[in-house]
Amino acid sequence: MDQNEETKFIQNQKERSYKLCIVGDNSGTSPILIYDELLQSIQMCQAFLFTQIKSKKIHGKIILTTTGNSTITNIDKVCFNL
Repeated sequence: MDQNEETKFIQNQKERSYKLCIVGDNSGTSPILIYDELLQSIQMCQAFLFTQIKSKKIHGKIILTTTGNSTITNIDKVCFNL
């Protein structure tokens, strides 16, 4: 996982934040926007299982985003079926 600086913004009079990260597996890489409390779940050079994420088209590109229902779980072992 590669990541940029955290960006803070106000939405509905509530302070929120996100980071644009790059995630990848054996099929390729994708940008992902990770929001709010989920930012504490991510670290560089770790393996994660993402659930309840969605895709958005932003400036003509598909980007993954977390939602209010998303979870990020650190996993110890990664197995790829080649």
